[in-house]
Amino acid sequence: MFILVIASSAVLALFLILCYLVPLNESHFYQSIAELEAEGWYSDVLEQRPGYSEYFFSEAPSIHPVFNDKMDYIRAGGISDKSALYNAMAMEGEGGFPYPRYWHGYAGILRLLLVAFDCKEIKFMSFIFQMLLVVFILIKLSRVKDIRYLLLFITQYILLMPLTVSFSMVFAFSIDIALLGILALLYFHKQINESYRIYYFFCQIGLLTCFFEELVFGLLTWGMVILWAVILYGQENKVLQNIKTVIFTALSWIWGYAGVWVMKWVYASLTLGENILLNGYESVVVRSSSTNETDNVGVNAIEKLADRFRALRENYEYYFYSVFFLILLIWVIYFLFKYISKNTAKDSRVPALGLIALAPATWYFVLANHTLGHRFMTWRIWNPSVIAVLFIVLLSSGGSSLFKSESAMKKRNISVKGISLLISGILAIVCTGLMTDELETKNIGIPGQNIEFSEFSDGIARTTIVPQYKVMKDVGFILSPIGSEGEYDIRLMLGEKIVQEKILPMDMFHEAQWRFLEYDWDVIPGVEYTLEIEPKCENGMEGSVCVCIPGPDKIPEIGYIQGNDAYPDAQITCSINYITGLLGRKRLFFGVSWFMVFMSVCLIIQNVFAVKKKGTLENG
Repeated sequence: MFILVIASSAVLALFLILCYLVPLNESHFYQSIAELEAEGWYSDVLEQRPGYSEYFFSEAPSIHPVFNDKMDYIRAGGISDKSALYNAMAMEGEGGFPYPRYWHGYAGILRLLLVAFDCKEIKFMSFIFQMLLVVFILIKLSRVKDIRYLLLFITQYILLMPLTVSFSMVFAFSIDIALLGILALLYFHKQINESYRIYYFFCQIGLLTCFFEELVFGLLTWGMVILWAVILYGQENKVLQNIKTVIFTALSWIWGYAGVWVMKWVYASLTLGENILLNGYESVVVRSSSTNETDNVGVNAIEKLADRFRALRENYEYYFYSVFFLILLIWVIYFLFKYISKNTAKDSRVPALGLIALAPATWYFVLANHTLGHRFMTWRIWNPSVIAVLFIVLLSSGGSSLFKSESAMKKRNISVKGISLLISGILAIVCTGLMTDELETKNIGIPGQNIEFSEFSDGIARTTIVPQYKVMKDVGFILSPIGSEGEYDIRLMLGEKIVQEKILPMDMFHEAQWRFLEYDWDVIPGVEYTLEIEPKCENGMEGSVCVCIPGPDKIPEIGYIQGNDAYPDAQITCSINYITGLLGRKRLFFGVSWFMVFMSVCLIIQNVFAVKKKGTLENG
């Protein structure tokens, strides 16, 4: 495999250089750039905004597919008049941004396609190509498995958001590699499964993923393919053999993926005369850190650990999208009916599927920084986990009908099922009940008053707040003191009583006026509070503050603005984040999710520790 990675990376690098030797069709190139600039952000339908986070894309758009597509075409066109070798290895975007120096191979493919097509035609061809892959997989799958397997594959593809992953060049290549891997398994499984070839097969998938994708959701190319490898051909293997296959294919994929990354840095360092290896190492350290915040000062070990688990949840929440949730809910209802009406079946594939389901969680945990900052696309990495859990329940409910069983078998199955359902239900209720949610409210549209400190009543700025939930988690302040000596006394008053208080030093706001801090103030929903800010300055009360006045049907909150002549009309309104329990459909969503997780754990345990006795478990 070492030789395979070295040789393959050299061949792929040569291929990329040859692509850049092909003369660029400037007409198609500039037409594509103009079309992408006119397109703007993807629509809500293509981007699939989660309903629970109204402000995510408007407040922090981060990296969007259209923006990335434009950058990819610029890289494909070559950003300098230097040699093809430089353009292939530098892979710079607008402004010479150095991050893309890790050169992504699909830019070479785009350059070749631009010879005859513009971006709209390329996107349409990408869509057609991906649809053909799906059709070929379904045709072959229908010959070896029943309709349930076809429907689960269709479900898996739907959960990838097909419109986006087929039209966006940022996403298409990773999904294409995964689909091609599944297709290769279906048509050449005998050759692939012979001896140790399957490990070389996954090593090749890993190195191709690293070469062609843009660090979006690479693990999918392993997760989707190994999932179907176990489902289609793991039934004849023993439990340990399937587990071994999952573990060693993962290591093989990592070897190919990481190996090509390192070789990219080596080639780029040699050709560009820069230490790309060091730059790459620093990038890995950042992406594997525990938080998406650039300033990690003061974050303790517990908070860092919490950030890693937060990456798991915030990526999974994208499946709360109504269409996704409805599809999954239909499957859950079907599986429950099947589980209750059929005998439990022993299947050697189930423990291996449990490992596959854990792999995305590991990816999110290790690469928390990347998966938190890019969760609008990395949420797809959960896809193999979701389908693996569904398959665990499907394969474990394959026995004959309970109503045709002997009395003893029926009683034993009913007791096992009852205990599993009870335990899973109780744990799901507990976990869902313990989960909290963060909701953000804003006072958008509320006018503000710019008041000097010396004009405050008794030297104190006041405003009214009526909280909607039980905990005020984060409150944002913009204060602009002239000097840095002194402090702000921030108090939450209930009548004349101080119920919450926080003292902040003025030098915290002297260089950077905006501060969004955690407060975790317990409050009573619907009760009117007074929020006071008292500046205590050694050199007098200097500076300015903008207090927002509540309008009709608006949430009364407070916001601040820097008071200077440069921004006379500027206003930044305040955000207050509340912590509350899960509400409405979201409670049902997480309740069903936890229930299926615990049910799959129960079924895995039954498969691992089952004793082959008549009337206990049947061979699946």
